[in-house]
Amino acid sequence: MIFLQETKCSSKTMENISKKLGKRMDYIETESNGMEGGLAILWNPQVLQLLSSEVARSHISIEFQMVWNPNTYL
Repeated sequence: MIFLQETKCSSKTMENISKKLGKRMDYIETESNGMEGGLAILWNPQVLQLLSSEVARSHISIEFQMVWNPNTYL
């Protein structure tokens, strides 16, 4: 999981960032207002399953469940 604050970027830029991280990452974001603000949380859906979220301009609240089992990859 990656948390970014003061992203100062658009939704399109966050989509590009997500794709450049290698595997396709899911994300939730709040867009910035010009050159102010912006929050984003990115995660690998093969490891974490999003159960619930609340998004407002000043915060993102999330609840995840771990779905990755390290014993599967031994």
